[in-house]
Amino acid sequence: MDNHRLSTLLAGTAQRNASAFSQLYQEFSPTVYGIALSVVKEPHTAADATQEVFLSLIHNYEPT
Repeated sequence: MDNHRLSTLLAGTAQRNASAFSQLYQEFSPTVYGIALSVVKEPHTAADATQEVFLSLIHNYEPT
């Protein structure tokens, strides 16, 4: 994904655009989950951590 597309999806997510968030989640959740799983070694906990990352993104991201 190029930087422009990523910026557009992040900005859309910050504006509570469900489609932008969905695309961002589809693109990055497998990577986030894989990293979490490599750290915690437990699928359920890795899935919870992945969810927390994306919830944090929704609640805290502010475009510059």
